[in-house]
Amino acid sequence: MKNNWLFKTYMSFPLWAKIAAPLLSVLLVMSLFKLMKAAVGLALLGGIAYVVIMAYNKYNAGKES
Repeated sequence: MKNNWLFKTYMSFPLWAKIAAPLLSVLLVMSLFKLMKAAVGLALLGGIAYVVIMAYNKYNAGKES
């Protein structure tokens, strides 16, 4: 474990960075999950809109306005 470059880098940090680095990484992971949730929601809305528009076009294809 002591030969691991990640461990050596972390141990060379000053005390404030040893506290801030895990907090920042947790914040970034939570932000990533929130962004992914928003992206999935937008994709679902887009898929629903696509299906509705295709159904509308299919049933109104022979009608003239």
